[in-house]
Amino acid sequence: MAPPLSREAPGDQGELAATREYLEAVAARGVGTYLANGQGLVVTLRTVGERTVPMLVSDGRPGKAANASPTAHYLAYPFHELGRARGPVARLGLRAAARSAEAVLRSAGFDRVVLVNHWLFPSAQPLPPDRAALAKLLSASERCWPGHAIVVPGVVPALSADLARALIGLGGRVVPSRVVHLQRPGRAWPGGALRSIRHNRNADFVVHGRHAPRMTTDPDLLAAQAERLCTLYRSLYLERHPAGLNPQFTAEFFRLLVGSGAFEVRGWTGSDGDLIAFNVRLIRDGVIWWTIGGYDTTLPRSLGLYRLIATDDVVVVEERGLVLNQGSGNGDFKRRRGAEPAAEIEIVFDRHLPRHRRLPWQALERARRWRLARQGLAADVVAVLDGGTARSRP
Repeated sequence: MAPPLSREAPGDQGELAATREYLEAVAARGVGTYLANGQGLVVTLRTVGERTVPMLVSDGRPGKAANASPTAHYLAYPFHELGRARGPVARLGLRAAARSAEAVLRSAGFDRVVLVNHWLFPSAQPLPPDRAALAKLLSASERCWPGHAIVVPGVVPALSADLARALIGLGGRVVPSRVVHLQRPGRAWPGGALRSIRHNRNADFVVHGRHAPRMTTDPDLLAAQAERLCTLYRSLYLERHPAGLNPQFTAEFFRLLVGSGAFEVRGWTGSDGDLIAFNVRLIRDGVIWWTIGGYDTTLPRSLGLYRLIATDDVVVVEERGLVLNQGSGNGDFKRRRGAEPAAEIEIVFDRHLPRHRRLPWQALERARRWRLARQGLAADVVAVLDGGTARSRP
């Protein structure tokens, strides 16, 4: 049975307790309870100061979602995206090339990783930038999992420069992972050049306001609708995108997500009272980390349900003066609403591995840094990278 969940009072201690309950439930019941494609994944908990830190350990075998598999994240998913814009013959060729490259990487144990501070979704509250505590955590991880690369994913230097510098200073290898989008509060968007951003945002706020009367945050009601939340998620992420490469969350996951009290969850109902959309966010230290959402894709586009869940976080940004990490994906839509692209990096510790295990990470580091520079997004990480040029481990 799942550990009992209690709702703590708001505040730092309440947040710590709610986070701990969520993570302890995942560790106790097993990743497979919450992730249908979570076979071969185990969560072990560590602490850094008062923070509970989940360590997602992979056995390196295929079949995992891209957020738990370097091979799927850096190879299979990009090849899939390339194939979408090409004809069937080109897609077949890309699939064949991807399968060959995947076999090479897996033979080198590329997917045998420990993902530090992994909450089962792409982004989460960053680790504290305490160098001594981080050194202790990393050293213990290398001893405990000597055959695994130790990876700290989801670091955004524009939001967590001190953490990035601390990890690089401890010998971490910087691998640019993806481009995320940040929204900051209080921007006026003056002048004719920004008219389209103002127009898009205002139109989105109208859509959000139209659905406001049917919005609920009642945790009991939402927890009782866990199966429906799961269906709405699947409708958006597993039916429109490659199901094997995306996390296949179960109804139990959504039940835990709502019941833990660690996240803000909003749902919207249609005229018949059924849930038609939901949005989940994690708010810590003045930053909103978008977590997960979904909507009924069979309903007319005129309802604006994607705009509804995307705008819900932007509304909170302006109401509470927070910064929003909107994550990756649909970047053109987000930039047209004023989002700033920013680099997200992974910091990899692989010096304890044999040379042939380090080679894929070395090649990936060079390739991804070159790609980041080509995208023109290196400015917010240059200082961090320069600060870690001379890597040293205490």
